Amino acid sequence: HKGPQARRECLRIMYAHWDMQIPQLARAYLQWKHNNEYHDMNLSMEEGHIFHVTTVRTFEREACVSIHQCPEEPANVALLRLGLLGCSPVEPSVAIEVHMLELYHRLWHRHAQLSIQAFTRALCDIHKVNYRTCFQEQFSIAFDAYLSILQHIRSQVDDALGRNETDWRLKHMCPCCTYEVNGKEILKPKILVSCDSNNSCKR
Repeated sequence: HKGPQARRECLRIMYAHWDMQIPQLARAYLQWKHNNEYHDMNLSMEEGHIFHVTTVRTFEREACVSIHQCPEEPANVALLRLGLLGCSPVEPSVAIEVHMLELYHRLWHRHAQLSIQAFTRALCDIHKVNYRTCFQEQFSIAFDAYLSILQHIRSQVDDALGRNETDWRLKHMCPCCTYEVNGKEILKPKILVSCDSNNSCKR
């Protein structure tokens, strides 16, 4: 039985491995998302090896799916070529369909009370398998990695648009709210900003 400290260390190592791969995974995700099937033309001629995973899609679960991994390539990059994302950063044995991760992301945005446990239980009903706690943990790991990929892409877009300054939003606020008239007395405070849609003022 592992104590909380051992589990915490395992999680730290796992997320450190994910963090090292995120830039590569972001590139692979974008190439898959925009149907740029790189490597596919010479895939059979390249050196590498085959590994097998259990794939979990919205309406089907398939065991022992063969995945070709190129030399010096993370396993999850090979999975992303096929629209899959592993539940482990190093040697994944289970891979989740990216479309399904995106589906849960959209549902969660519209109904934040939809938990991963409820979603994975529904998947188990669809796949006609008994629910186990590890299914929730596997989906949670893949979903965290998916969110990290999206965050990395957003950061790259912000850098390209010059939005990487900490005060960028403050400098580019609504012109109507920050417009100043010459000769007009400056009020104190100069501006009143509400972070909760001004609901606190109603109480």
